Amino acid sequence: MQPIVQELGLEQDTVTLLETNLDDLSPQVVAYTLEQLLAAGALDAWATPVQMKKGRSGFRVEVMAPEELAEAVTAALFRHSTTAGVRRWVAERATLARRQVTVELAPQVSVRVKVLEQPGADGVRVKPEYEDVLAAARALGRPPLEVARVAQRDAEALVAKSKE
Repeated sequence: MQPIVQELGLEQDTVTLLETNLDDLSPQVVAYTLEQLLAAGALDAWATPVQMKKGRSGFRVEVMAPEELAEAVTAALFRHSTTAGVRRWVAERATLARRQVTVELAPQVSVRVKVLEQPGADGVRVKPEYEDVLAAARALGRPPLEVARVAQRDAEALVAKSKE
């Protein structure tokens, strides 16, 4: 997937959107299914509760995948869910230009942080990676919310210093 850099710091690319409704998949398996879709290369995957025909509760599983991985992600959806069919369409998306920095919170404890470049004079937005925050919180014996705040503060300082 080749991003096309556009004006205002935005990048555009094309993705495949996949969708299916499931009324016979155990709710306990939904999270696992989403994990497998991400492992197969999906950029994002989510499930939404829906009311289906005959009054049955179910889930709509939606996936965004790079075009070149759409077949592999579709195969994972068939393999790890009870779906009999998947709807697909191609969409264009715009994203903020991004990069990653790493902040060290203690020896051997670091957190990766996404740096999103805002268009115009708005500057940057930083977002600590959730899995890294959880790992650091466990290692430090501190609440994840506190660790995320410290990582964000340190990343903002690092980014500001790099612009000087």
